[in-house]
Amino acid sequence: MERKTPRTFKRASYIALAAVRNESAAAPIEAHVVNLGFGGVAVYTRADLNGQVEVTLFHEDRTGKTVTETLWGNLAWKRTVGSLNACGIEFGNLNPEDHAVTLALMESLLK
Repeated sequence: MERKTPRTFKRASYIALAAVRNESAAAPIEAHVVNLGFGGVAVYTRADLNGQVEVTLFHEDRTGKTVTETLWGNLAWKRTVGSLNACGIEFGNLNPEDHAVTLALMESLLK
């Protein structure tokens, strides 16, 4: 599945770990974030994602503590790269109450 429409939001390069899973999957699978923006995230993973996707991002704060935040989105595109799937996941509703860490990170990356 290749992206058919241009992105609405800018994204910035960002390398981090994440866990992803389809809505119906029992256990999350490791993923590697390569870019992040207000519109979504791009990851490399062994998971065969489709439809609605849960993404748990692992951020490191200024003190070195790992902070996690879970977001939901829809698979926008997917392509095979070697033994991995490169996937673009468009975020649903991001809001400051539930996603303060990720929104603050995006603002600092995209300024």
